[in-house]
Amino acid sequence: MPDSFKDNSKPILYENGESCKLIDEELNRLFPKRSIKRVLLVMPPEIDAEKFDYEVGKRYRYWNCPPYGLGIIASHLRKYGSEVKIINLNNEMLKACKASQLKDLFNFDEIWKSFLLNEIDSFNPDIIGVTCLFTITHRSAVQACNEIKRFVPNIPLALGGVHITNCFMDREESKDIINDFSAVDLFFLFEGEFAFLNFVKKVNRTDKVDLFQVYFNTSPSKLYIPDKRIPIEDEINIILAHDLLATKELSENGVIGAFHCFKEKGTRFTVMLSNRGCRGSCTYCSVRNFNGIGVRHRSIQSIIDEMLYLKDQFGIGHIMWLDDDLLHDHNRALSLFNEIVRQNVGITWDCSNGVVAASCTEEIIAAAAESGCIGLILGVETGNAAMLKKVRKPSSIKNFI
Repeated sequence: MPDSFKDNSKPILYENGESCKLIDEELNRLFPKRSIKRVLLVMPPEIDAEKFDYEVGKRYRYWNCPPYGLGIIASHLRKYGSEVKIINLNNEMLKACKASQLKDLFNFDEIWKSFLLNEIDSFNPDIIGVTCLFTITHRSAVQACNEIKRFVPNIPLALGGVHITNCFMDREESKDIINDFSAVDLFFLFEGEFAFLNFVKKVNRTDKVDLFQVYFNTSPSKLYIPDKRIPIEDEINIILAHDLLATKELSENGVIGAFHCFKEKGTRFTVMLSNRGCRGSCTYCSVRNFNGIGVRHRSIQSIIDEMLYLKDQFGIGHIMWLDDDLLHDHNRALSLFNEIVRQNVGITWDCSNGVVAASCTEEIIAAAAESGCIGLILGVETGNAAMLKKVRKPSSIKNFI
């Protein structure tokens, strides 16, 4: 159990019969009908009204990446049989800004609130899940959660994402985030696709499953299940629900990646993930906190299949890799790039998230360029050798040069 929970919750393990009883009682309280058929997943605006610059939005210069994690969760839920809808409020805000005629007539909060509440009303979900990836989205996520709970107080509200997990890893920040998100019933930590799927199954009583990495925020006992269920390599070979992510219009309303200006106007952009995790243990980075130690790779063919699917079904012409360590395995990276060429994928790509400079051999970069790479960002951080060693950066000044 993380230290951060010692002051405000107690761990509940499934081996204990009394614990099972307490959890069942809490599920009955949250879901009196013990049924989850419709799941609504929400991505808040990336920033709140106070930070939003109307002129930047009109120039389509805010980032507009899809909620990748929600797309993965949606794919698993659909396989199970749930009806799923994803609301990307960030895209809706950017779209509204683009369509607006006058700054004085553009009401940031009124637009996202109206859209969100109309979608909730029409979809009538049994549970609503919200994601918060970055610290900058914290305030926006709080506002979205409060608005959801005000409108539908009886629908259970769940929250997850990298920012939420990172806050729970710290004793003081965990207290703050529990207070800030008092409207939230359930916190799902770390990679949540199986944790959330098992929760739905447990509520529905369709499968005999355990719960993982979930904190019952509004329960009298503050129940917490610390055991983790993180997908292994074979389980991440999944194509996310791109049809729920407004895939065709994302790059019309904002930008994806740092190299958008190098593509012809009208090119459709989106994102992909080929592996999870990073070889590094840099002291300033939270990837290991969230994904754990090491790197888990998708199969090369599953990646190719998703690229072809995006090209054929959505007209995608360019992708940005979300990977934290795209070039982790030299031979695998070569094989991936060579297969993109051999199978005539015909999509260009970039890695705006950064690559490890030590991996950029002439062989790798040549293969990357042939497969459609138009740009890479190197994570340099500092040119001071002593500082690089201190922060445990897996590259050197020689690598950078």
